Amino acid sequence: MGAWITVATVEKLLKKNLSKIEPLVETNIATQLEMTKTLSEKITSTPDYKSDGKYFYEQYDNKGKVPYIKFQIISKVKEVNDVTLKILFNKKSELIITNASTDFYFRTLEDLSSLTMAFDKEYQLAAVRYAESQNNLIKRGKIKELKTKAIMAKIHEIAIEEGFEYLIESNFRTKIKLNIRVSKSDYMEINIPYTNFQEVLQSVKDVYYSIKSLFDNGISVKIRYSNYAQKMKWKTQNKEE
Repeated sequence: MGAWITVATVEKLLKKNLSKIEPLVETNIATQLEMTKTLSEKITSTPDYKSDGKYFYEQYDNKGKVPYIKFQIISKVKEVNDVTLKILFNKKSELIITNASTDFYFRTLEDLSSLTMAFDKEYQLAAVRYAESQNNLIKRGKIKELKTKAIMAKIHEIAIEEGFEYLIESNFRTKIKLNIRVSKSDYMEINIPYTNFQEVLQSVKDVYYSIKSLFDNGISVKIRYSNYAQKMKWKTQNKEE
């Protein structure tokens, strides 16, 4: 998949390199089409750009269908995706280049030389940021893997000591779920967060003993979560009453 340059960055580069260009106006639709075709041919023959040569059409109420082309400023860095831009005549018959959210005036392909160099630099920066983020993901993944192994080893040790049956669910991003069987048909769930798993593991024995003794005495316990609990009319009782 690779990295992308953000829309905000694309707009900043367009503004910095194209904001001083005066508009090129052409009202004749046939001439607009010829100019669009010429630009398309130049783009496909330029190493810095890529286009499939197809024409698309923008529908304007006052002008009918207006042709436009899409092209990519090629990223020379394999980790970063190309940025796609569009060239067309707007409703005022002005030749523009756009990233689909912001429009800038545009006259000839030579106007894009400084823009292309700016994108080359941004592609390089994006590649560095992407490499750093991937390294961080790998590091976090390794840390999570080590924590998971430590948690599982400790649970296995406790289960042997206490003789309980258990299941572990580890497909969560921030925690491991420990299921401990407390009767033939009942089991309890304990969420073990990666952030403070050592503290939680220290309490597993006590929690297991408490819940197991209740079930052994025929007392079932269910802990429920509900946002409605905050609105329920709970009763409180003072010692003096």
